[in-house]
Amino acid sequence: MALMEVEIPSGFAVDAIHLKDLLRGSHRHLHRTEVMGNKAILYFDKLDAKQVCVPVRMERVQVVARPARVFAHVYDYYSPETRNSARIDLPKLKAISICAICADCIGC
Repeated sequence: MALMEVEIPSGFAVDAIHLKDLLRGSHRHLHRTEVMGNKAILYFDKLDAKQVCVPVRMERVQVVARPARVFAHVYDYYSPETRNSARIDLPKLKAISICAICADCIGC
């Protein structure tokens, strides 16, 4: 079994309905999804050499200036040292300054 953990950026929430709908889609070997803390977790019966692309839809629920980097990790459930990670870049969000969201901004 393989897991894909997608970290949720600050100020965002996973679209839980969309996450469950992925199970009805054509995503090979995907059999379970859940949100745990600040991660969306997708469980696959197996993964092979073929590329798998699974969209995890998120919605902005709060504006956050300069959110921290987030990552997606894929690993073997029974052998977690067998893993791969990728950084998820959010260039438009990184450009948001505190002044853009501060109602009382005086130009710090």
